[in-house]
Amino acid sequence: MEFASSGGMAKRLHAGRAAEGGLTAALLAARGFEGSLDGLAGTYGFCRIFTDEPQLELLTDRLGQRWMLDEVTVKPYAACSDIHPMIQATMQLRSEYQFEPGDIESIELEGPTKAAVQNDMDGTTSVMAAQYSAQFNVAAALISDPIDPDTYQPENICLPQFAALQQKVTSIRAAEEFDATY
Repeated sequence: MEFASSGGMAKRLHAGRAAEGGLTAALLAARGFEGSLDGLAGTYGFCRIFTDEPQLELLTDRLGQRWMLDEVTVKPYAACSDIHPMIQATMQLRSEYQFEPGDIESIELEGPTKAAVQNDMDGTTSVMAAQYSAQFNVAAALISDPIDPDTYQPENICLPQFAALQQKVTSIRAAEEFDATY
């Protein structure tokens, strides 16, 4: 999460590098390239990187029945998925009650502990901060369109109306009831 507070572009590479590795492995395998005999479960295999007691049975659990593609989600907003419920709730409130941002005195947010801790930041300092800031995204849901990637362009995130509305977020409370389903 350091990229959200100090900037940088490395986060943009994470998913791409994983996809690149998978594609490279598939192309090499198709050409007969061989790896170690037990690269997953072996003594120095992938499954032992993070624990001395890997649950190897999970490698084949529901093999051929469970497809991870069925569990893929699409992010409607160009923001951290942890705060999508806050964005959605704000947009719903705005639509339902037809108020103006100037009518707002303060905003109190609730969310999973992770979001309350990691997404509590000023979103006007960088594009990455804007995409991870609960305050910025709630402001965007009130005065812009967080579905539109242009909302997060450098020339837009520093607009005074975003900064002013972010200041009205007085708290982001960690709510245990959200942790249970997170």
